[in-house]
Amino acid sequence: IPDKSIDLVVTSPPYYNLKEYSTWKSYKDYLMFIELIAKELFRIIKIGRHLFWNIQHAIPTKIDGDITRNMYPLTANTELIFMDCGFNFEGQIVWDKGIGGATQKMFGSYPYPPTIIPSFRTEDILLFRKNGQADLSNKKEKDKISKYDWVNIATNIWKFNPETHSNHSAPFPKILPFNCIKCWSFVNDTILDPFMGSGTTGVACKELGRRFIGIEIEPKYYEIAKRRINNTMENLL
Repeated sequence: IPDKSIDLVVTSPPYYNLKEYSTWKSYKDYLMFIELIAKELFRIIKIGRHLFWNIQHAIPTKIDGDITRNMYPLTANTELIFMDCGFNFEGQIVWDKGIGGATQKMFGSYPYPPTIIPSFRTEDILLFRKNGQADLSNKKEKDKISKYDWVNIATNIWKFNPETHSNHSAPFPKILPFNCIKCWSFVNDTILDPFMGSGTTGVACKELGRRFIGIEIEPKYYEIAKRRINNTMENLL
C-alpha cells in the first residue's frame, strides 16, 4: 500500500488470548506485533487523517488452577505504542455492549464477598490521528453530518449490542464502523481494515459510498467478506 494513501482506518485486531488465532508466546510478543502494525499504518495514512482501534480495555491473566489474578493494561499499552509510532492520541470511545455483552455473570466468591469479579460489558475504541493539516479538497455538500448524528455519534460513549449472528468468532456490529466512517471520512475516501474478518467494515463502506481495502489471512473469512460486500453492492444497484 503506497505511503499516505489511506483516508481512514477502522479495525479491531486479533485478541491476544483468543485460542482460534492466538499465536503469540507472550503478551510482550503481542505488543511487538501491534507495534509493527502501527508503524505501517502511520506510513500509509494521509496527513491529518484518523484511525479507530477497537480492543478490550484489559486482558485477564489468571491461569486455571492458579489463585493469582492480574490484568494486562491493553488500552494503556496500545495508546503508548501508537504515540511512539508518531500518532496523536485523541481519546477513547467506550462501547457499552449492554448486560448481554458482559464477559461473565456469577464467578469469584458468588454469592458472598469478598472476591467479587467485575463483569466487563465494555470495550474501547481508541481514536488516533496523524499530525498535520488534512487535505479537505474533496469535501462536498453530501458529506454534511446531521445535527442528530453529530450529537449522538460525536460522544465518548456508544451504546449498542454486540453482534450475535456471525460466522466470525469475534465480530463487531456494523454500526461501529458505520459511525466511524460516516463522521470521520468523505464520500469516495479510501478506508482500510487491516484485520477484515467477515467484512463488516467493507459492508459499511459500500453503504456509505466509500472505497474499501480489506486484509484477511484466514481464507474462510475472506470468502465470507467477499460475498457480503458483493451482495451489498448488488443490493445498492
